Amino acid sequence: MVKTVLSLFLFALIGLVLAEDGSHVIVLTKDNFDTTIDANEFVLVKFFAPWCGHCKLLEPEYNKAAKALFEEKSEIKLAKVDATVELSLASRFQVRGYPTIKLFRNGVPIEFDGERNSEGIIKWLKRKTGPAVLVVESAEEYEKIIESNKFVVVGLTDDIKSKEWEVFYSVASNSDEVFIRPTVQSILDQFKFTSGVQVAVVRK
Repeated sequence: MVKTVLSLFLFALIGLVLAEDGSHVIVLTKDNFDTTIDANEFVLVKFFAPWCGHCKLLEPEYNKAAKALFEEKSEIKLAKVDATVELSLASRFQVRGYPTIKLFRNGVPIEFDGERNSEGIIKWLKRKTGPAVLVVESAEEYEKIIESNKFVVVGLTDDIKSKEWEVFYSVASNSDEVFIRPTVQSILDQFKFTSGVQVAVVRK
């Protein structure tokens, strides 16, 4: 068991070493793909072709997103596969066009359908890997979230078991937008919240 865990760690480390200098994007091949996916809970993989124009446009945005997540010490890893070289991987994951992007969540791939810029990539990833509704427990955290997004859906409630809140949570679960639930009193006072469920959209 210890040997297996150590092997996974070493292969994940090899993947990181293979990342392009300064890009923080892991280069995957048939030799390290499975071990890297197994060693990380969340890995976004870009299947690309070197000659593809759309891939060339995406590359700086993808690298920027990888760097930002690395600096946040996020557990989300960004990786890439040259599908013109790694034909077995391209076939295995049914790559039909370039770039094809998939998020591997605990080894299970889901199609990326977010905006293809650094902000859109990060936003989509955080929605797919985090809670549907983020609980905000300080005014500082609230302000940071508001400043970091074009708009935020704010849900206020004193009963998370109510049917109204279940509807709100369901909508959040199926949306790529940012949904939060502030619990700090100063924020509740800003919205003049008293009881029940209240929803507001805050724009930057």
